[in-house]
Amino acid sequence: MRTMKKIKEFFSFVKEQPVFFCFLFIFILYFLPTLIQVEFNHELHITRFYLGLPGVLSGDEPHYFVTTTSLINDHDYYIENNYDNAYYYGKCDVSFHYINNTNPLIGRHIQLVDPEKQVIIPMYVNRTYEGNVTKLYQDFNVTTLSQVSNRPIGLPFFSAFFLWPFKNTCFIEHGAIYLSLLISFIGVIFFYLIALFYLKKYSTMKDITEQVYIALIFTLLFALCTQYWHYSKTYFTEPYLASFILIAYYFTFVKDNDFVAGFVLALGFSMKYSFGMYLFLFSIILLFQRFWKRTMIFMLGSIIPILGVFYYNWLLSGNILHFGQGEFLAFGNYLYGVYVWLFDPIFGLLPAAPFLIFSVYGFIVLYSFDKKLFFQFAVLTIPYFLFWTSYLVTQNGAGGYSSRYLVPLLSFFVLLCLFWYMSNRTNTCNKSKVFFWLFVLLALYSFFINIQAAFLYPLFWNNPPWIVLTFLWTKFTRIKEIIFISLFS
Repeated sequence: MRTMKKIKEFFSFVKEQPVFFCFLFIFILYFLPTLIQVEFNHELHITRFYLGLPGVLSGDEPHYFVTTTSLINDHDYYIENNYDNAYYYGKCDVSFHYINNTNPLIGRHIQLVDPEKQVIIPMYVNRTYEGNVTKLYQDFNVTTLSQVSNRPIGLPFFSAFFLWPFKNTCFIEHGAIYLSLLISFIGVIFFYLIALFYLKKYSTMKDITEQVYIALIFTLLFALCTQYWHYSKTYFTEPYLASFILIAYYFTFVKDNDFVAGFVLALGFSMKYSFGMYLFLFSIILLFQRFWKRTMIFMLGSIIPILGVFYYNWLLSGNILHFGQGEFLAFGNYLYGVYVWLFDPIFGLLPAAPFLIFSVYGFIVLYSFDKKLFFQFAVLTIPYFLFWTSYLVTQNGAGGYSSRYLVPLLSFFVLLCLFWYMSNRTNTCNKSKVFFWLFVLLALYSFFINIQAAFLYPLFWNNPPWIVLTFLWTKFTRIKEIIFISLFS
């Protein structure tokens, strides 16, 4: 009886504080996957899982991280010694996973700088460690060539600002992942605030408690039923960009604080140059509404990060507009790109989060709700979507899990689903129960897929969402070996 009483008291307390316990639940589920680590052999096959602190694992992550360690440990952006430390001496300058994954396919994402001529040289020809750079650049004084990252410096610089207390330790790597996790969690909080704002403004539900519950439900959908969960524990730029655009949206269109919005969007630009289009798109929306003063404040907020990027470009090349990899910008077939990014089993958005198909209906509903808001959402989603779906390099996949470059748009897609829900919901029931239950089933499927992708991160790299079932079906004997080694080694 006493136990039952305690349980009732607990649930009563949860009912009184739903927001607190919802976010506590999300935080726990975001934190737990960071404790599950994996070890690979030289063929990149998984040899065991084990409990430990998180590390920088794959794709572009180690190449962002090498610049981070260089800024913290060496106070510069020259990264040859940091790659060498990891490869030859097993240090943490790139990540402990990097040497664990060493094979002929792993290379350095670098460009060469000649300080005498201030020339940036793309470094794609040297993909392996053993390549001899001297013979490739006979026209240059190779004794002065330095290796720098060909990725933007914004993420390493932002992270180094917070992680400098871990200088010359391997805790920089763990800290980098937990910083991503924290930024992602902050993004979830801002999503909730935006969802609640629109529920209060457009919903037929008048009960504030019901509005809070619906806002929390859609926050759970965003946090746990989309690819955002998977990327929250990575060192990609995407969780930062997704969180920054939520913060900017909230301060611009909910709180009318344009300085903060300009600053965080410019930070995002420093991390991924294509994200800089949002500096232009937010300005367009403000100007369209004739908010001249607010547009100026927005632009003032963006100045410092933008000047930082220009100054870095000038240091390397003598040209403030020389952006790394800019020469590879090319576009392909739009329709093919849309197909790949939406439906491809490996790189498509919908196979991993099919409930987002309701965002299309949400766009239609939004037009009837508020034409100005429809215009706003169209401006903030369509250009970024078309950029990545038509970008020639990524039409064969983003190199990661399910539409990595579209992660910043996930919050808008879920908000559009919320608008559909508000149109389908009356004060007493759902107008279309068939669509309502279809939405619920697709959301449950999305949760099932994304909880696996969050906890078993390496399995989902460049693989379809049903990879776990395939893995179980085809490699039962190997799975028994991995379980045995993981438990007893």
